[in-house]
Amino acid sequence: MNNPLNQNIAIVFNLKAGKGKPLHVFQSVKSKLEKLNIAYTELDLTKTNSIDSKFSDLLVIGGDGTMNYTLNHFKTIDIPITLIAAGSGNDFAKMLYGKSSLDEMISKLLGNNITKIDAGICNEKYFINGVGAGFDALVAKKLLHKKFLSGHFAYLAAVIQLLFSYKSLNVEIVSDELNYKGKMFMICIANSKTEGGGFMVAPDAKLDDGFFDAVLVKPISILTRLMHLPTIEKGKHLGLSFINYKKIKTISIESDSLIPVHLEGEYLESKKITIEMLAAKFLFKI
Repeated sequence: MNNPLNQNIAIVFNLKAGKGKPLHVFQSVKSKLEKLNIAYTELDLTKTNSIDSKFSDLLVIGGDGTMNYTLNHFKTIDIPITLIAAGSGNDFAKMLYGKSSLDEMISKLLGNNITKIDAGICNEKYFINGVGAGFDALVAKKLLHKKFLSGHFAYLAAVIQLLFSYKSLNVEIVSDELNYKGKMFMICIANSKTEGGGFMVAPDAKLDDGFFDAVLVKPISILTRLMHLPTIEKGKHLGLSFINYKKIKTISIESDSLIPVHLEGEYLESKKITIEMLAAKFLFKI
């Protein structure tokens, strides 16, 4: 493989993520780049908060959490990004690249096929896969303490456990396409199709259409929750009576009590969240 682009690649990965998988992938990538005489630098994010103009590409090795952390750490990223999946869920990477092998990902990194990808901003924090408020946010919070189980099975286990105890939120929602005041089980503002390592929450979502897919789940009984869990997992739920689905660009969600929220697994709480579409915000190699 030749590399006519004279690339100098900045590499970011989290040593503590993915049970050591990012380090293993980095070592493989490093070996391949050195054989091809491609310049690269492993960035220490504790020592830098900007990307030097000498770099042609940014390679992120990790999952949704590492990608989210990187976008928010640098704030401004003007060079093309490549994401090699090495996390527990990898929802965004799977949406963008499918099940590409490491060699295929190296080819994408060293190629020149670039696309613009939408992102969002939620209470001044970037996200690129999706934001959840209510039930799935508490699932994400529960997963922060999981040590022995990860990925889709950990998410499914946390979902099942919380299905029996979770109580719907009382919220006021204002958006360009919908307004609502009352109780809500879950609110998903999706840029990508899946969360939780494969739950097809927003089956019609696209990464480059300039819209979020808002999937609102109204209060439902424990029996209904259990009955339709497989339906939601497979993305067959948008036509159900308790689902409100819209394409939106902005939304605010407000409550008298703290709203549990997750941004790609990062947990936060606030009485008001505001979300705005940032169309074609980042460049990605595909």
